[in-house]
Amino acid sequence: MNRHERRAQAKQGTPDPRLQQGLAAFQAGRLDEAEAMMASVMRQNPREPTALHIAGLVAFQRGDPKAAVERLTAAIKAKRSEEHTSELQ
Repeated sequence: MNRHERRAQAKQGTPDPRLQQGLAAFQAGRLDEAEAMMASVMRQNPREPTALHIAGLVAFQRGDPKAAVERLTAAIKAKRSEEHTSELQ
């Protein structure tokens, strides 16, 4: 899937399959794979709440509490912003 297809998919509200793949990798303990998948998503959309959340969990698992808190806080803020925006529409 190229970036144009991913953008169209995001506009339609269809979840990015990389989020599911990254979550599955995280749950299986494949932290490098999960981190790479979330980095890929965040390069396209730096405020993607699910990607930030999983990236925060990966950082926590790796023993980096500062990065974990930063990413999880960003995920919460992004989710709140997303919800506020949808209320305005």
